[in-house]
Amino acid sequence: MKNNILRKVLVISAMLALLLGSNAYGQAGEIPRTTVKGSVTDSHGQPLSGIVVKSFNTKLSTVTDALGNFEIGVTSTEIDRLAVSHEGYMVKVVEVAPGNTTVEPLVLDELRSISESNMNELPYRELQSNRIVSAIATVTGDELMSYPTASLLEALSARIPGLTIEPGSTVPGHESFGAYIRGTAATIYIDGIIRDITGLSASEVQEVQVIRDLSGRAALGLSGSGPVIWITTRKGNSFNQEMKVTAEYGVSTPATMPKYLDSYNYATLLNEALENDGYEAWYTPADLSAYQNQSNLLTHPDVDYYGEYVAKAAPFRRASISFEGGDRRVTYFSMFDYVGGAGLENVGEKVTNNRYKLRGNVAIKLNDFMNLSINIAASLNKQRFPNQNDGAGVYNMFDIISVYPSNAHPIYADTLLIRSDNFPVNLTNELAHSGFGDGMILNAQNNARLVIDLGSIAEGLTAFGNASFDVSNTIINSKGGTAALYRLEGVTPVRVVDALVVPSMSLGNYDVLKRTAGYAGLNYEREFGLSSLTADAVFYAALEEITSNDDWYQPSKVEDLSFRLNYGFDNRYVAQLDLVYSGSNRMPEGKRFSLYPTAGLAWIASNEEFLTGSTAISYLKLYGSAGIMGINDYYLQGYNPFYLHETLWTYSASWRSGVASQYGDYADIYKLVQTGSDDFVLPKRRFINTGIQAQLFGKALDVEVNYFNEKNYDKVSNKGASTPSIIGSPQFLPATNYGEDMRWGFDGLVQWNKRIGDFRYGIGGNALYIRGKYVVVDEPEALPDYQKQTGTEMDAFWLYEAEGLFQTDGEINSRGVTQSWGSLQPGDIRYADLNGDDVVDELDVHATDYHSPRFFYGLNLSLGYRGFSIYALAQGEADGNVMLANDRYFRINGTGQNYSELMLDRFPVTNEYPRLTTVSLNNHQYSTFWVAKAAYLRLKNIEVSYTFPVTTSRRLAMNNLRIFARGTNLAALSSLKKYSVDPENIDAGITGYPLFRTITAGVSCKF
Repeated sequence: MKNNILRKVLVISAMLALLLGSNAYGQAGEIPRTTVKGSVTDSHGQPLSGIVVKSFNTKLSTVTDALGNFEIGVTSTEIDRLAVSHEGYMVKVVEVAPGNTTVEPLVLDELRSISESNMNELPYRELQSNRIVSAIATVTGDELMSYPTASLLEALSARIPGLTIEPGSTVPGHESFGAYIRGTAATIYIDGIIRDITGLSASEVQEVQVIRDLSGRAALGLSGSGPVIWITTRKGNSFNQEMKVTAEYGVSTPATMPKYLDSYNYATLLNEALENDGYEAWYTPADLSAYQNQSNLLTHPDVDYYGEYVAKAAPFRRASISFEGGDRRVTYFSMFDYVGGAGLENVGEKVTNNRYKLRGNVAIKLNDFMNLSINIAASLNKQRFPNQNDGAGVYNMFDIISVYPSNAHPIYADTLLIRSDNFPVNLTNELAHSGFGDGMILNAQNNARLVIDLGSIAEGLTAFGNASFDVSNTIINSKGGTAALYRLEGVTPVRVVDALVVPSMSLGNYDVLKRTAGYAGLNYEREFGLSSLTADAVFYAALEEITSNDDWYQPSKVEDLSFRLNYGFDNRYVAQLDLVYSGSNRMPEGKRFSLYPTAGLAWIASNEEFLTGSTAISYLKLYGSAGIMGINDYYLQGYNPFYLHETLWTYSASWRSGVASQYGDYADIYKLVQTGSDDFVLPKRRFINTGIQAQLFGKALDVEVNYFNEKNYDKVSNKGASTPSIIGSPQFLPATNYGEDMRWGFDGLVQWNKRIGDFRYGIGGNALYIRGKYVVVDEPEALPDYQKQTGTEMDAFWLYEAEGLFQTDGEINSRGVTQSWGSLQPGDIRYADLNGDDVVDELDVHATDYHSPRFFYGLNLSLGYRGFSIYALAQGEADGNVMLANDRYFRINGTGQNYSELMLDRFPVTNEYPRLTTVSLNNHQYSTFWVAKAAYLRLKNIEVSYTFPVTTSRRLAMNNLRIFARGTNLAALSSLKKYSVDPENIDAGITGYPLFRTITAGVSCKF
């Protein structure tokens, strides 16, 4: 049934796209015409050449000349409209009355990060920038198109102050990126509803707004307690019809790959490790010679696992076609988008993903007082991949290739697949003969909005309602099996696993997610002399349900009643008040709703008399806000967050009394899971933000700086650490409120844009600096002060203090301090005995001066001359450290793990790394020895393009023709480069897929 619904949504969306597209681009009949003349300039009065000007009624178009002038035919018997659109500028539409032969100069406003006239789409209200008291940053979907990726979140990297994107999985079709704003995970809204961003394409996005402080999102209630990414999809513009086609193709290669040793060096180092531990070497000189000379690869194999199984490149494809436009009654946008690619598996079954997306957005003016908008979107992901353990998960070949040494076993003996007792996985078998998963993910996102003008009742009053229903259906069918596997006895293969062929697919995974949300409210907007007033009252309710074949189910419900009042005086002073009465089904009945206030002020100083007419300051706004909001996504380990108010038990065992032959009946035994309590409230977050925005030097320079201070308090806790254990285990402790932390910092941007004749350029950057501190922590009173979290930095590394490596036995013996991980040798890490008890143990772990990066920044450069343009984006981090703690690459121990090339610099060759060992845990403790600087600067994105002269594109029946080349992750500067790890994710390519360097070429056409 659910599949049928989704198929219908896909069909309706396709019909909508075709219908709107065909209606918009039908041929016009004979229309009485007259010619009008005009010109196009930018906001500084400079003429713009090569700009397409289109008539809505006659469907004619023309191009401005070198002086920005144009002539075009318009209807002579009725009002016509001229539409002008150009990359980097806002769309301009003007009316031409019958009989007019000239029009006023068409002034195109640039799309700027800061402008007094910018319109910002806030929850339930669109407000002009000079009425906003919040820190909000915006990027357009067109800008994000320069980044070739299947993930819209990845494309946001380095573009917005305060926003950091952390890479997770990069497996095609299974990408995951984390979005954090000022250190807190962001909630993503698409067209006003919390939604999954996974299937969203840049080609359907109008703009992305990052709401960094509470005043901008307070109306969202508990869902707005954290920062919000507010995404608006394209809606189309009245009287400006356009069809756009974009296609690109390229390749993705690993940005960075780790380096491991060949068989000879591995065997040599393993012998050394064994001898260091007092064991006999495994490999004889003859073995080492055979590995070095590769004289017999059957008995002495030398498999380059990365070279054998990781492909050098994988394809990337992306294409879209869209139609948009409208008239005074209807506007529309419809789109079909495709993204496809493959994985890096070089043998057997590859990961493949093909995503198809349809969207149809339409807004209809039903009558003079009622407007209806409908957004329908549907996507289909078709996936295929080698599966893990014959199930629904993607097989992670990096679990093998980063662990198995080059001499683990040969892959083949003739045509027979070989494994060994110590290394029982043959990766060729896993990828080529052990089955696959076929996945299909269907997503539908639908909403309808009705707006009613109630001006007949009260001037400036409107009512609105919105209903949405989203569904996501994941179906994965799996197939297992194996080829016959053999073990070598000498040079003779002996079968140890029989071949197994599974003839049919089985259901490996079935998940359904449903989101239903709706809101209704009133907007009021009036001007009274010098005063301007807007007011909003909105009720919002949402339900999220998840079911799967794992039988996990827990609905999440939220209800909010919000009120927002924004008052402006003389376009100079602004005050805003938000009150929200928000509820959560995690709280017990009677305590589910609470009232949360937020207030803000702004001063438009540039409109004061003493700055009016200033040539240096075009726009200057100072603003600030403060507020409190509840936190709904709290967690208490071992407890069910939805039922903290209930005492929960679970079945443990059965018991019966008596002795042999005289037993009584069985009785069930239950154990306590948690003790219920209603003596707690929702945790809260207090937020303060102050900032300044300015446009300077003839609007060439944009500047924004914000200071923020956030306090999380009343955390949900059972105070298990600070309560004496005589009271009982933590399950006996009810939930209460205890705990507090703070975050503070600065973010902002600087952007310079200038145009000199046909040459244009821009340079700028954005940055975030963030700190945090634990204020109140549940911890034992008996802890020594240096081990208490209270008062420490939230990002501090808690480690042993390393004092280098022991150099001699004499140094070890004369020290008189015992380290808790066995006997010591020269080359072992020496740790500080902080508490002076002559024993290094967990009591010597402390908060060090090392910490995670605190400074995040992005840099951009754009150059353009006539049709040529270059755009470059760099991303960086500084003032922080990273732990080199990967046991597959840095801290290697045991006999079942390959050695990285780094281990060639171990003690006693150098002091870069400790001695090799197979048993000692001394060198595998988290300590300052394994800390490295995390600073890096990466060329994140670059686009080089050429837009053909309009005269050329018009000969090809186009209004615009553009070719381009794009790249991502092209180069990086980092001290981590010497380790051959990726600075954004040092585990990439070791525990999972690497980050990709993608290079594409493509074409974009507008009609």
